[in-house]
Amino acid sequence: MTYRKASVIIPTFNKCARLALVLESIRRQSCDSELFEVVAIDDGSSDRTESIVKKYRSHLNIRYFYQQNQGRSAARNKGVEAARNELLIFFDDDTILSRDFIKEHIGAHTSKNLIIHGKICNLSYLKFFEDPSCGVIYRHLQMKHSAPVALDKYLIAPDDILTMDKIVRQAKMTAFEKQIDSIFADEIRPLFWLGFTGGNVSVSKRSLLEHGMFDEAFSTTWGGEDLELGYRLFLAGMRFKYCRRAVNYHIAHYRADWQDQLRRSMDYFSQKHDNKYVRSLYKLLSGEISTVSEFLSMAGQ
Repeated sequence: MTYRKASVIIPTFNKCARLALVLESIRRQSCDSELFEVVAIDDGSSDRTESIVKKYRSHLNIRYFYQQNQGRSAARNKGVEAARNELLIFFDDDTILSRDFIKEHIGAHTSKNLIIHGKICNLSYLKFFEDPSCGVIYRHLQMKHSAPVALDKYLIAPDDILTMDKIVRQAKMTAFEKQIDSIFADEIRPLFWLGFTGGNVSVSKRSLLEHGMFDEAFSTTWGGEDLELGYRLFLAGMRFKYCRRAVNYHIAHYRADWQDQLRRSMDYFSQKHDNKYVRSLYKLLSGEISTVSEFLSMAGQ
């Protein structure tokens, strides 16, 4: 099955400066803007998110929805329900798209029941900045860190999205993305569901309506709600494919409690699904396990 149009779904929460760069990269897509719509779900932001979205209404077919803070699962589900096109492309409010990103996702869907994972690279040097364009450091870090001052050369301005050269130069694959790459390269099919990462994935709306959407019980706890849905879709017989040309660039951000948040979400995931890979997943995502072979070995014990 092929698709002519897509609905791009972006959950967002208090990241207006990053979201502005994301929307600029959508504006600069190589494919015709009539081939996609943008569905932005504001999950209770208290910053300038709505005004940033309104700024792009003259450039994009974009619809804005606001809800009280309920977490990414609820935000994405609202986007699924609102989507007007059958193909859904998910990414986050801090991921700059390569010029052919939407074109590659649409083109990769060549048959039914297919899920496409695109390549995610990381802009790690930007994690200290609340505004990665102007160099505004997170206020709670200003007195604790002096390093960000030396990182001004890594700032990304809207004009940098025109050529993408600066972004591509400083981007690196994360450890988890390298693991996903090796899973698909080595055809480790029992782990293909790890490719359902909300930062870069596409799937048909029909598939989600038939097999279940994002589990809103994850609530506002960070991490894992995307992988859990991917696992359910894998069990339902969906097929997975890695499209390395559908690349986007994650604007890293500081999160002090990420390990605690991740452990809580993985505990819920493993309580819901009694699976050897799920039980060991926290160790892979936290970096305690560094390779896929080590993960397979530990999960097999």
